[in-house]
Amino acid sequence: MSPGQAFGAYRLIELISRGGMGEVWRATKKGPDGWQKQVALKVILPVVSDEERFAKMFLAEASVAARLDHPNLVPVFNYGRDGERLWFEQEFVSGLDLSQLLGKVGALPIPLALFVASEMLKGLRYAHEYKDERGTPLGIVHRDIKPHNVLVAYEGHVKISDFGIAKITADPATSKSQLSGTAGYIAPELLEGLPATAQADLFAVGAVLWELVAGRKLFGGKTEAERLVNVLKGHVPALRDAGARASSELDAVLKRFLDRSPGARYADATCAFQAI
Repeated sequence: MSPGQAFGAYRLIELISRGGMGEVWRATKKGPDGWQKQVALKVILPVVSDEERFAKMFLAEASVAARLDHPNLVPVFNYGRDGERLWFEQEFVSGLDLSQLLGKVGALPIPLALFVASEMLKGLRYAHEYKDERGTPLGIVHRDIKPHNVLVAYEGHVKISDFGIAKITADPATSKSQLSGTAGYIAPELLEGLPATAQADLFAVGAVLWELVAGRKLFGGKTEAERLVNVLKGHVPALRDAGARASSELDAVLKRFLDRSPGARYADATCAFQAI
């Protein structure tokens, strides 16, 4: 795939990012009478798309993600399959993701870091509590909260991306997928094979918030294995020890987010939001 190439109803403009599952492109969607709209198009690699179990899970979960409508979530407008590639269309957010922002400015001022975390929690609260048309909670869990998946628009909006591959715990057909997440942010209970719950997302928010204030990763390491081991060890240094001028109250809040036991974390995103 290359800039200028047509992909279904889209024309690829610029490669935004490339990961283990696929690529994200800035693209234009063409319509009648010369109408076009700029979007972000995530295209899943053929080697992943060809796995039928994953394809069924992806399409089922993307159909739910397309219903989510909240200012702190990047909306999924459309999804489908084009030949050997699965894809979904999202809003194009003009701005930076948190990993890019940290790379440019380093640690954020604490009020700004808390603002970003609170906006993330608003979006997660909506997703975690989302109900279908019958009023049944779907138990949507993102599972891959990390700086790369949190976008800050130049206008100041904070939006969580990649809900197109979230876990729907209420659906037995999609709730037993393989381990998903990123080393350094994935909750320890998921590494031990326990089910994904809202508390797994809250753990990841805590890791991101610590990183925003400290200016470095909480569970670092030279390899993925080292980062996973550090998550399991669960050591959370005080922010002052990491060089940040933070209060002991913020350290206490973060320790609650990052407790090794999901039951000891905040009960839900609402409680976490109120704490910060």
